[in-house]
This record gives sequence, structure tokens and C-alpha cells, in this order.
Amino acid sequence: EPFINSLVAEGQRTPEEHVIEQEAFLRLSSLIETELTALEREVLHLNLTGMPTAQIAKTLGREEKSADNALQRAKGKLKKRLS
Repeated sequence: EPFINSLVAEGQRTPEEHVIEQEAFLRLSSLIETELTALEREVLHLNLTGMPTAQIAKTLGREEKSADNALQRAKGKLKKRLS
């Protein structure tokens, strides 16, 4: 059995899927760096690590509403650019 087939059989991505995934990751990373403010980037990063909004606000010395607004703006900007 060819190596590529054994990888796919084990649930691994094909080389084409891997390239597509890498391109999507690079595009998203670029958008995060170019489209989001420093606060939006930090709030998004902390949110993606699983930190709740209240803890994000405390960590950044912000009001919870400020952290939540930054998160919503970040998500909105990324959604708009990716659609």
C-alpha cells in the first residue's frame, strides 16, 4: 500500500488538504495582524485559549464590556474579510 494511502487511511490529511489548510492559516494570520488593533488581537488570542471574557478583562486591566466589545469587533472584522 502506498505511503500516501496509509496516511489517508489513518485519518491524516492528503498533501493537497495540508496545503489548503496551510494557506487558510496563513491568510487568517495575516488578517489578524493587518486588520485588528493590538487590543483586538490580544483579546482574540486570550479568548482562543479558552479564557472567559471576565478574566480577559481583568488580565488586561479593562472593563468586561470593553473586552467583549473588542472581541466582537475582532470576530466581525475577520468574518467580513473571510466571507
